[in-house]
Amino acid sequence: MEGTALGLGVAGLTFQFFHVGEMAYKILGEIRDVPKDAVDHQVSFILQRQRYESWAQAVGLDADHPTQFDDTHRDHLTVIATAIDILTHVCDLLTDVKPLVKVHGLKPLTKSRLDEDFSDLQRVQHANSVSIWDLNAGQDEKDRRPNNLMVVQQQLSWMRKIRWGLRDKSQFATLVKKLSTLNDGLRDILPSWARNTYDRYLLINQPADMNGLDMMAKDDTITARYATPAYALAANIKKSVAEQLRPPTSRAPLTTKPAHRINPVSITLPSSDEEPSTSRVVAMAGDDKVVIEFKDFRQTDLQAARRRENRIKALVALLQIKPKPSSYRILDCRGYITRSTKHSHGYGMVFDFPKNLKDEGNAKYDTLEKKVVPTIGFYMGKEYEQVVQFCLDTELLGVVAVLERW
Repeated sequence: MEGTALGLGVAGLTFQFFHVGEMAYKILGEIRDVPKDAVDHQVSFILQRQRYESWAQAVGLDADHPTQFDDTHRDHLTVIATAIDILTHVCDLLTDVKPLVKVHGLKPLTKSRLDEDFSDLQRVQHANSVSIWDLNAGQDEKDRRPNNLMVVQQQLSWMRKIRWGLRDKSQFATLVKKLSTLNDGLRDILPSWARNTYDRYLLINQPADMNGLDMMAKDDTITARYATPAYALAANIKKSVAEQLRPPTSRAPLTTKPAHRINPVSITLPSSDEEPSTSRVVAMAGDDKVVIEFKDFRQTDLQAARRRENRIKALVALLQIKPKPSSYRILDCRGYITRSTKHSHGYGMVFDFPKNLKDEGNAKYDTLEKKVVPTIGFYMGKEYEQVVQFCLDTELLGVVAVLERW
């Protein structure tokens, strides 16, 4: 089917729809007069904005390459058409002033952004009160999407002049739910590899706002409905790091100590005939039993080796922080050791062995005794692996080793 038959002949049409929605999300993300009992709805709205922008990053929509998505899918025009139709719904929900006020719980404040009286804006809106979907009824397929773009662009030009406030939190929650469904649709049209990229961008794009992070870390209902399983954990980690870095407010603030490098001589490793590149071993540090996770890396250029070592040190630095969140089963990290061969350089994270597991009859005690692929520090299971990458990508100090489902 030719692109012109679907109304896709406009260069960068997908990006132009996305950009309208992006601007509208930004405007409504700054709503005022939000009561304390409605802050969770505001956080949920911000999360929908993050999902929307993360989807765009995953498919390559950006101002520098506005036609990339359309060019990539030129042989799959139905994908482009579906994306544009979903984006049209998003744009219409976020820019049509009348439903925003009457249906979705928002209110215009007295003065517009350009100091125009809202009464003038109402008259303009009333004169253009035909909905985008009514206009579609009389249009050919090839005209519909380009014309829809002009409509939502015009609606955006009206709604961006208004200073928005919150009138009804339950109606606003309905808007968030609709946006969530549309974001689900955008994610569903992605191929599997792109969904993983989307999930990664969603973690990276979490805001730095402490109130929002705190709510996302604690409120499972928000993150379970609208994000990936690792999202709440990532928010918890980012919140913990932010708390470590903010100026102290007491005489005894928590501090992040540099990663402690342990002398290998002080560690007694079990005898073994093999030297696997990745392994977990139970060893002795003096009279204490410890768990060590090793990871060997092939020798590379000096710059890459230094960058990798700095990241591992940053990871260890956060693993050393005490106390850890009480809602998780966590192994405390003592530091790290190094080992080198002719062709590789390895690191081992040293964790305190959880002495109480055997007393509790926990079957995981035996698991820690085995030499297996690590899941505590370097690898934390598929769900937590995303969080590790999130921390490294955003140059945070590291991650907290979590054994949540023990």
